[in-house]
Amino acid sequence: MNIIIPVRPIDGPSLKALTSAIVQMGSIHGHRIIIVFTEPMKHDVEMAIPAIKSVTDDVLQVKMTVEPLGGPAEALNKYFQHFLQWAEDNIDEPCLWVNPGSVPISTGWATAIQDEFEVSFKRFMGSTMNTSDGDQIIGPPMVFIPKVLKITIPEWRYLGEMEWEVQWRYYIREFGLNSISISCNPDGKSKFKANVTNNPISFSQPPAYIENQPIKTDSPKDLRMTEFNDMVRSSHAKLRLSEVADRMNMPSDEVRQLAEKSNIEVNKGGWLAIA
Repeated sequence: MNIIIPVRPIDGPSLKALTSAIVQMGSIHGHRIIIVFTEPMKHDVEMAIPAIKSVTDDVLQVKMTVEPLGGPAEALNKYFQHFLQWAEDNIDEPCLWVNPGSVPISTGWATAIQDEFEVSFKRFMGSTMNTSDGDQIIGPPMVFIPKVLKITIPEWRYLGEMEWEVQWRYYIREFGLNSISISCNPDGKSKFKANVTNNPISFSQPPAYIENQPIKTDSPKDLRMTEFNDMVRSSHAKLRLSEVADRMNMPSDEVRQLAEKSNIEVNKGGWLAIA
């Protein structure tokens, strides 16, 4: 099984805690750990790898070239999407996506979770949680196979400020799910256990107005406009047109057109005049 750990610049302490817990729980040889990170976390990742290699010699680094803008959820969405795109040509095995702040608390945890996933005959296995609108979803720590996930989600949409597991909940739950047992510390941070049980979850169906309507597929232009607006509106610092173009991997003149359509002026110095 592949254990995927996304590490944002704010996750230095979480990476240390997770590394310590993984080492403390003992050998997970036969499983691979893949760390997804950006340049600001390169040193922290390189410091963690020798310790991780004491329990498994299969460790990979997947480096993103651009640090995503936006809030915590949007940033994790970008890490998740980057990993999925990388995994398409590299991974056929189950993957356990572990958000920062979760750590294993039982020995043999990786094998136990993999075994549970394989005997469940489900496409997804993860933790249950409630959304702010009262719905129940399944999310990280979550087990899936990247290629199967792509088949399940027919349209790869731009992932914005809402968590990917919330955006894709109706696709994911359609195929049946199993639960990873979760316990909570006094500080509220979740930790996943290895003593999972075959626990099918019953979910309510999507609301009729969602279930009975065709899924709207945004055009590539709409997605780029959404990405542009999410990026510049959520930025806490001034942005240059050239910087946004680099982050979106688009020509500057096309980004200028997006700015004009969004009624955002580009100053003489190339700065976006964001209110």
